Amino acid sequence: QDEIRTKLQNWIEDGGVLLRFAGESLQQSPDDPFLPVKLRQGERALDGALTWEKPRTLYSFKENTPLSGLAANETITVNRQILADPAFSLENKIWATLDDGTPLITARQSGSGWIILIHTSAAPGWSNLPLSGLYVSLLQRMIGLSSKSAQTSEDKDSYLLSGALNAKGSLEKPKTTIELSKEDFLTALPSAKAPPGLYTQNGTSWPRSLGDHLEYPQSAKNVLPSTVKQLEFSGQTEKDLTALFVAASFILFLIDWLIMIALSRPQIGLGIKGKTALIILALTLFTSPAFAQTQDSDLKYANALYLAYLKTGHPETDDTARRGLQNLARALSERTSIEPGGVAALDPEKDTLALFPFLYWPLGQSIPELSEKALANLRSYIAHGGTLFIDTQDGQAQFAFGKQQIALRNLATALDFPSLRPVPKDHVLNKSFYLLQDQPGRYANAPLWVASDKNESYDGVSGVIIGGNDWAYAWSHLREADALNPILTGISRRDEMALRFGINLTMYTLTGTYKADQVHLSHILKRLGN
Repeated sequence: QDEIRTKLQNWIEDGGVLLRFAGESLQQSPDDPFLPVKLRQGERALDGALTWEKPRTLYSFKENTPLSGLAANETITVNRQILADPAFSLENKIWATLDDGTPLITARQSGSGWIILIHTSAAPGWSNLPLSGLYVSLLQRMIGLSSKSAQTSEDKDSYLLSGALNAKGSLEKPKTTIELSKEDFLTALPSAKAPPGLYTQNGTSWPRSLGDHLEYPQSAKNVLPSTVKQLEFSGQTEKDLTALFVAASFILFLIDWLIMIALSRPQIGLGIKGKTALIILALTLFTSPAFAQTQDSDLKYANALYLAYLKTGHPETDDTARRGLQNLARALSERTSIEPGGVAALDPEKDTLALFPFLYWPLGQSIPELSEKALANLRSYIAHGGTLFIDTQDGQAQFAFGKQQIALRNLATALDFPSLRPVPKDHVLNKSFYLLQDQPGRYANAPLWVASDKNESYDGVSGVIIGGNDWAYAWSHLREADALNPILTGISRRDEMALRFGINLTMYTLTGTYKADQVHLSHILKRLGN
């Protein structure tokens, strides 16, 4: 022990730097001779459950010390430290302090060398100093104090490659000796003559990476030859062929079945002409576009739930409907388990309607004339369980004798509407998700009509709902934040109630009379009582 201490002391006095950190072992031996100052017994804990003190921050570096000029970082905190004993002289031994004045770094010169103590540990358990960029600067300053590093170097300004960076990002021993001038080390682009890696200069190691020297990426559009054709990447990269292969398999089975009958049953008297006719029929089925291929328009909305509206031909009305349903879709995703895939604009004459739980139809100022095919598609949609939600957008929706009302009654006749009634207070539409008393939109007083009880055959869901409160307008002028965070953004009560009605409408068309079951009655009565 004494021999080792003597050698260490001689090494320090000969120009070495002994850098020490506080820790569990050091706090048990505060009288260690290789310390710059006298220490107190034990440690100071600033993060314990029984202490009122908060972690301290780095305050400053003392002037006229090797660390002067470094900027103190307030984000560096100390949770534990070993304190210097103030009974002994600390003059000219403190290099850095915390915000309460206690030393963080102390040092004393011994011969030509130094003994330095950082009063916290080298691991992040006591302080976040080892995780900061300042930590590297501190170590570089302290290493520079050693005359030993200068003695092992030729004290040059050049940088010698000590560890080459290979293609895998690991350091390996250089195969050749590479030495760079200071200017080349700082500015030269990476190359075989100036590779990235770890360089040594006067006993100090310096990294040289690719990112510090590469030029900023430039667009290639201005440097390509004129003969190069540029194309933008677009279009769908994948296409689902499941339906096509299933249809083809069935058709091949049908062809095989027809050929089997034609060849194995001569007693049925088909003859050559009959057999030929069967084969031609099979080939016709196989090559028919109706069987051989599936229209994308019939399948693109089948993989998710989409909210849909019928196009009116008026750009402003259609745009309002689209934006309104988009906001409703966001609110559904945020507040319920429904996650709509988007909004679809449909033409009742050309598009498939069966994939949507309800169709929002904003009639605006005029009711369009529909072709017989469009009327047939809408009648089929209603008859097979779909819900047509008609919004007259006039705040009325009364079946009276006005021009629009007469057109609406004619439309009801053409689409074979069921008998309608105003929505009663206890209708499941008012409690499918929220408990509502009315259904406001842009307007609040127009009645809402649904099919009478005797016509509600599809799990109690009305095939037709008619109102005039202009819900698309009420939904469309909300911002995205309003739809997701109504309390934080402070939207009006009417707008919030309009959004809640849209959620109830969607839940109603998807779940039917589920919320009308008696099992929910006690909970609903309790909510109403509150």
